[in-house]
Amino acid sequence: HRDLHSFPTRRSSDLIIAANHYSSGVLFAYDLDTGRLLFQWKSPHGVSSISWKQDGTLFAVATPFLCTRFRDTVHVFSTNPWQHLQMLTARNPVSLAFSGEHLYLVESSFCKGSAFDRHLGLEAFTIRGWKRSKTLYLPHEDIHSSVSFANGRLLANTGEVRTEHDWLDGTTSGINVNVQFTIWKGGTSSVEFTSPPLAVPAHRALLKSGLRLSRTGKMVLLYPQPQVFQIP
Repeated sequence: HRDLHSFPTRRSSDLIIAANHYSSGVLFAYDLDTGRLLFQWKSPHGVSSISWKQDGTLFAVATPFLCTRFRDTVHVFSTNPWQHLQMLTARNPVSLAFSGEHLYLVESSFCKGSAFDRHLGLEAFTIRGWKRSKTLYLPHEDIHSSVSFANGRLLANTGEVRTEHDWLDGTTSGINVNVQFTIWKGGTSSVEFTSPPLAVPAHRALLKSGLRLSRTGKMVLLYPQPQVFQIP
């Protein structure tokens, strides 16, 4: 069985779909006006996130093999022509977002406990040259699970993550206690808004939840159980 995921379009006629099968995945790009297959690519692992650059010239794909010693990767593609451009190495990347100058990514909160409660931050690569920028951290919150950029605002989940240890199996995992979103102004470290902690369903249902800014950057959508928040 395959899990199909559709992602935002570059133009009104273009659509990317990721088909995941256990630990592998395939990308398909279609012209919806004609039904023509524009591009196909086999992923080394399942696809967790796809992000378009705002001008439609690039898109990036996160392909993590979570909480393992395998190298996790982010792949960058061009659309004219449709081709693979760059592979970036990152740790447990589950969500991506393009700004005009950077590609931002965050880790899965589920893997937080794999290294003695390490602090989770917001990573970034410059689009020009694909150089890794300094990781952004908050003093008392982890930055994890969802990242989004729209209209000069950058948003990420900064909700509390609790580490649980299974001493019998010798494993650890991060459990989302709540959802809290933080918004930064543009590509800076200046915090513009932080929400109060938001109650969430049982943690098992929350593992696939996420946050996304509206196109105007004035509303936040919490999914898969849709909730919309107006922000200043």
